[in-house]
Amino acid sequence: MEKYLYTYLRGLSKSDLGTFGETLVLEKLKEMGFDIVNANTIQSNYESIDLFCTNPKNHQTIGIQVKTSFDTNIPIGMNLENCVREKLEKKILGPWVFVHIDKNGHIHCYILTREEMISLAHESNDWYVNKWKPSYRKTPVKLSNACGLCVRWINGEGEEDNDRHYEFVNPLTEKAEDRWEKIADALNLPSLYSKLEEFSGVVHIKDYSQKYVELQKQYSCIAEHVFFGGYFEVNNKRRIYPTDIEFYYHEEDADGLKDPIMYHTDEHEKKHLDFYPLSGLNFHMSGLDVTFENKKKNYRASFLIREYKVCDFNGKDWVETKGNENRSTYIYEDMLMNIPLSEGINIRWIDSPSEKEASWEPVVSSRINVANYVTDTEKNYIKEEIDKNAFDHLPLEEQKKYFSYSGKKFKRCNRMWNFHK
Repeated sequence: MEKYLYTYLRGLSKSDLGTFGETLVLEKLKEMGFDIVNANTIQSNYESIDLFCTNPKNHQTIGIQVKTSFDTNIPIGMNLENCVREKLEKKILGPWVFVHIDKNGHIHCYILTREEMISLAHESNDWYVNKWKPSYRKTPVKLSNACGLCVRWINGEGEEDNDRHYEFVNPLTEKAEDRWEKIADALNLPSLYSKLEEFSGVVHIKDYSQKYVELQKQYSCIAEHVFFGGYFEVNNKRRIYPTDIEFYYHEEDADGLKDPIMYHTDEHEKKHLDFYPLSGLNFHMSGLDVTFENKKKNYRASFLIREYKVCDFNGKDWVETKGNENRSTYIYEDMLMNIPLSEGINIRWIDSPSEKEASWEPVVSSRINVANYVTDTEKNYIKEEIDKNAFDHLPLEEQKKYFSYSGKKFKRCNRMWNFHK
């Protein structure tokens, strides 16, 4: 059977062999209870990802790369020049599965986590380029050459010192064959969806001062994941990294905590509204909200992307094309413009942790251009405004509590719900 399969697979084109490996991995992950989509059905030759794998229990999605080969040195789709940690961290988005067919027709599957793949590719490349002995290698390696990983390296082995090269100490310390649990573990790491799901609101707290304290704690957890836990990806051509977000929270019960500036509330729209789904996208006149409302507890919650940076894929690398865009409505253009209808629009959040300093704390401030509200005699909410003459007579410190908008002066909302990276 193995001999027949080997002969059959040898006759396949490179593309069809790749499809065979992807299908093999897809079926295995389906058996494990995960939902799988082949990325190439979304877009032909989807960059850096072959399979989108979702855990139906927590809705976390990761991208998986699959490489299928008969060779004992498996090409990884980049050259030696780009096989350095800085670039690998942008290129490698999730776990990798190497499907190797040996000379006896046996199929082996080796699974590496994202960090294992980055470390192995970086360190083996550095060793190959720089750690061979001058007595053996007379001329430098061409950095334009394709980069590959030996199967034995992928499975945790290294290279001994000999007359050609110095020792290669493999950063992987254990075998990788059939380690499917690594993918299961990756699908149980903190995700944006799980962070939003963990948000509990403060309906149960009656003391308003305590409501604000508790909300601040919950917002901080979400903000940290938004800033360091991933990014929005649009059609695999653009990545959007939020760098400033601000939160909105409104309880619909009569005696609940109100947020008069929030658009998607019964009070603002003067009618009963359905509840948006968890992690839903809400485009509106001020930009883009990510929602995490709760119908059972009867509250509305979301965060607005106030500032962000953009990276575009130029066919080779991810290049920053816009840094810290603070005009929040420009996200319409960066997410939706210049995409052919024939491609469709695919926007997804990719959970991909990045490094942060251990001492990192967000810069927390009041929300931008959000006024404080007071109630009139009929209990309608109105912005707290001050006329120019009264403003001019305020002490400088008091003037800082106001902002200008459309030629008027409004008192700032004192809710410290803006978080900056």
